Amino acid sequence: MSTLQRPGVAGGRAAQALHRATTPDYFGWLEHTRTAGGCARPIRLTGTMTAVDRDTGRVLTEQHTDELPDRVLYKACGNRRARRTCATLLADLDVHPRVAMQILRHARFSVTMEIYTQVSSTATREALKRLGESLGH
Repeated sequence: MSTLQRPGVAGGRAAQALHRATTPDYFGWLEHTRTAGGCARPIRLTGTMTAVDRDTGRVLTEQHTDELPDRVLYKACGNRRARRTCATLLADLDVHPRVAMQILRHARFSVTMEIYTQVSSTATREALKRLGESLGH
């Protein structure tokens, strides 16, 4: 079983993820990072984004990445290896599978549970112990 420590006390990806998930702007940040598609090491782009009308060439909108969460625009790098780690950590933390599905941005429950989530031996033993206790054994 994975152990997460409080943000500010210990570093690491798991502590950072826990800290991010407990911030008030989490869902806004989650929407902002959707373009990274769950990428473990997204490309971070900075600068001005300009939307231009294809027909007229007229500038429709401009926005600088300084105005975005984390001050960058995320783009997937193509590496999906971190999804299994994330799914497994969420399972070890007893996060509901539907919540894990949303965090991993999967459209199908089966993808989250059958492909990406691995259950640790410790979690399996604990579940069997609780089952035995609930049955009076």
